[in-house]
Amino acid sequence: MSSILQTLSQFQSQAPEQVLLAEGGEWHIRELGHGSTSIVFLPGALGTADVFCRTAMALSDYARCITVTPPAWADVTRMADSLAGLLDRLGLAEAHLVGSSISGYLLQVFALRHPTRVATLFLGNTFADASLIQARLPLPNDLIRMPAENVMREVPSRLVPEAQRRPPDPELVALMGHLVGSAQSADTLKTRLLMLTLAEPVAPLELSPEKIILIDDSSDLIIPEKTRQQLRQRYPKSEHHAIAGGGHYPMVLQSSAYVAVIRKRLNLNF
Repeated sequence: MSSILQTLSQFQSQAPEQVLLAEGGEWHIRELGHGSTSIVFLPGALGTADVFCRTAMALSDYARCITVTPPAWADVTRMADSLAGLLDRLGLAEAHLVGSSISGYLLQVFALRHPTRVATLFLGNTFADASLIQARLPLPNDLIRMPAENVMREVPSRLVPEAQRRPPDPELVALMGHLVGSAQSADTLKTRLLMLTLAEPVAPLELSPEKIILIDDSSDLIIPEKTRQQLRQRYPKSEHHAIAGGGHYPMVLQSSAYVAVIRKRLNLNF
């Protein structure tokens, strides 16, 4: 068992999965830690919120860490409103929200619709305008017609241009191999990718700059450089952290640096 799978097993053992209903949606959560600071983590399209196992384990002595896998919906507005209901179920008037990839987009929609629920918004490896990413994927109607197993087998690889592909990190392969296809069904993955193909450019947030933290990496092959620049230029007064070697999954590939960004911003003293 690799190091990441050992951490995953420990995390799942210490934080058994619960299912909470909010606004008609099933949210799969794991909760670990304690304290007055509550951090909610939402994953990208591939896999579940267990991708944050290292992050949650590292921060759980100093904060209430809640990893959240959203319902299998493609409607981002519906999901944003359901997330507000989930915070109600968790007893949180507001929370520090960490979103990766498609969930970073979801959190921007959430912040537009429910700005008072945002304490801090960590937008990791994400976008405000998905058009360059969508150009690599099937059109929404074509994706809908594809069998879910075909989507799982064929579509994720299209997120990285063929000329830029390189051997993936073994631990990332091990983690995703454990999560995708078992914890995350083919149907759910198809729905996540459908949300991506349907994503419309999101309006700029009216949050104060200090509430927005941007995380990215030039080696991220899924988010194009122009797309990363668009987000940084949109929030020039907000903190920006480029985590070298983090790729699209810094919470896995550079977990110490990823944790350090959150810890420093939230003044969590280790």
